[in-house]
Amino acid sequence: MFTLISISAGVLGGAVALGGLYLLARTAALKSGERPAICFVRSLAFLALVHGLGLVLVSACVLVAVPTRVAPLPVEDHDWMFRFILAGVVSVVSAGLVLRWTGWFPTRLKPAR
Repeated sequence: MFTLISISAGVLGGAVALGGLYLLARTAALKSGERPAICFVRSLAFLALVHGLGLVLVSACVLVAVPTRVAPLPVEDHDWMFRFILAGVVSVVSAGLVLRWTGWFPTRLKPAR
């Protein structure tokens, strides 16, 4: 019963968060003249970029710091850390590609004047 309630609360909270993010993106799109879907995708990609960076950095810190400071990691946890790092790298690369596709990252640097 508790699992059903927690899953329902997570789905509802996620839907409210995505709805609020879309409303913010739509407001920003109206001010800038862009399409709301592009602003929404750009904001989701930025969140994926930040999440992926955190996943890589925290997993790498745990993978390095725990065996040197506390105790050796169990084999299962050691393998999961590499999977987390790989998932974070995939998230960062894909978010970077989406951000570049939506025009947030410049394709080349502008010359100084």
